[in-house]
Amino acid sequence: MSRFFRRLWRTLWICAHLIDGALLCLFWLVPLRGLHPHALSGARSRLVRWWMRVLVRSIGVRVFSKGKVHPAPILLVANHISWLDIPCLLACTEGLFVAKHEVARWPLIGILARQIGTLFLERGQGAGKTVQRMRSALESGGRVVLFPEGTSTDGREVRPFYARLYQAATDSGVRVQAVAIGYPCSGSVHPRVPFIGDDNFISHLWRLLGEKGIDAHIEFCAPIVTLDCQRSDLAVRTRNQIIAALRTPTGKTRTRDAVVTHRSPALQNKFIQNRETGTVATGTRIVPWRNATRTMPPEAGASSSMGSTRP
Repeated sequence: MSRFFRRLWRTLWICAHLIDGALLCLFWLVPLRGLHPHALSGARSRLVRWWMRVLVRSIGVRVFSKGKVHPAPILLVANHISWLDIPCLLACTEGLFVAKHEVARWPLIGILARQIGTLFLERGQGAGKTVQRMRSALESGGRVVLFPEGTSTDGREVRPFYARLYQAATDSGVRVQAVAIGYPCSGSVHPRVPFIGDDNFISHLWRLLGEKGIDAHIEFCAPIVTLDCQRSDLAVRTRNQIIAALRTPTGKTRTRDAVVTHRSPALQNKFIQNRETGTVATGTRIVPWRNATRTMPPEAGASSSMGSTRP
């Protein structure tokens, strides 16, 4: 099938799926809200998950997940490559997303984001209000999803994480779980997936629709207890978990950290040194590089691959 006919077929399929979603909301969710208000949350989550699974398959994306999502309440933090990260994550688990306010104006994705209750982050003082809303969601037993890099990347680098929004987890005492997202292709990142720079959503979607197939790999790392943890430490630890999950024999992720092996034969486990802060991340804590004397085993994902998600 040529790229043109592949794009045409998938565009028609997506339009039909959008109509299905609108009809389901109109004739199922709206009446359910009036008849059984307490059942709306669970029904909405199931509908969103099913709808996102069909959507990503319509675009030509196969989602593979590894590890287990910790039961809510929990703060999920993930690296960010594309707008495609959101529907792929929602195909695996439900959650309340935190996104920059520009997303609300995007075609299709902006509409979807508003419908699933996304928290739109305003720059400056607006971040404090977002933290309060995140904390309320976590304390009520919800699951919040955050992209702490603050922007999308080309997928070959994980930028330093902003720690401010981790405050919602430390205040509410819930755990934090890192999520590694990758789109492998020929030992690197699929060249069509990254949504960066001056990319336009419509043109980017059109390019994706012409691809034969795209694989999305999502790994849920081991959750971290936030008790007595500083938000800056949580940012470093979750970033290191994602870096470790993305680093594979066929495609290594560039980072701004240096992997350093201790000189002692008895201490050959690797440290990860942060060049910006001069600290070393071990499995359970952050210690000054000059005073580092030992390391702990790294935290890993909780289970094996769960296979592909299909509608």
